[in-house]
Parts: sequence; structure tokens; C-alpha cells
Amino acid sequence: MAATVVVAVVSTVLDSLPQLSAIHPGLLTHHWFDFAEFLRVQVDWGVVGTGLAVQAAWVAVFGTLAWARFTTADVTS
Repeated sequence: MAATVVVAVVSTVLDSLPQLSAIHPGLLTHHWFDFAEFLRVQVDWGVVGTGLAVQAAWVAVFGTLAWARFTTADVTS
């Protein structure tokens, strides 16, 4: 759980630095509030799609890391 908090905090700090604007679109926390588009009269599906694509990429990365850890864990001892 600590790693999850660290990743969120680091992503937020990196997102707040204007010098790193090139990596902002790929950061985990940059698209967190894209769901607010559902509260608008005219939903911008491009914003929603971009947010979902970035989140899906991060799920794939962390899911792969978790799968690799679980497959190498010794559960028989």
C-alpha cells in the first residue's frame, strides 16, 4: 500500500512542475479528474478516451509487475 501512495505523490509532484510538461500527459494523476466531463451537457469523449487510455496503460504496467511478483513468490512454504 505504501508503494501506491508513493507513486501517487511522486506523480502529483511531477505533474506540478512546469519544466516537465513533456511528460505530463502520461502521468498517472494528470487525467484523474477527466471523469468530470460526464457532468457537462456536451461530453467531450476525446478527453474521456484519453484519460481512459492513460489509466489502462498504467493498469497494464502495474498489473504486469504484480503478475511477475506473484508468479515468482514461494507460496508452498
